[in-house]
Amino acid sequence: MRIDGFIPFIGGLYAFLLFSGLIPAKPKAPEKFKAYVEKYGGIMKVVSIVTMLWGLMLLFFY
Repeated sequence: MRIDGFIPFIGGLYAFLLFSGLIPAKPKAPEKFKAYVEKYGGIMKVVSIVTMLWGLMLLFFY
């Protein structure tokens, strides 16, 4: 098993949890972060899931 897909998988998982609100974010400007999540939260969840799937593909199929 190759380890190359581990970083994209963990990064996608972190992004998904962050934009889902399951882990707290401590940005320097909370208002800006909240506005960013409201504007791009949906697409970031989709992108993070695709990134996790890509990481799993690299882990198991290459």
